[in-house]
Amino acid sequence: MNKMKRLILWIYAGLVLVFGILRVPVYARWGSTGMLAEVKYTWLWQVTDKGQTINGFTPYHEIDMKRLLLTLLVLSLITGALYLSFKDQEVADNTRENGGLK
Repeated sequence: MNKMKRLILWIYAGLVLVFGILRVPVYARWGSTGMLAEVKYTWLWQVTDKGQTINGFTPYHEIDMKRLLLTLLVLSLITGALYLSFKDQEVADNTRENGGLK
């Protein structure tokens, strides 16, 4: 595996770690009816944050699984396309070094 492929896979692993595990999309809701306060990306350990109240209600966070899966799908598709493009380049380089197809 060449260096560029390794670099792509390390970058992919880092992005999945950040956008799939550490920093997740959430709905911030509050009140007895679950009114939507905001939609944001937050750190995973802040999903259970009980520090604030709004009109006597403690807001709670719901992880937005659709957005999370869509983000991971887009990252995977981009990484897969880059990985395959470097695979084609590696085959072309090997063909040139060996003097043509055999």
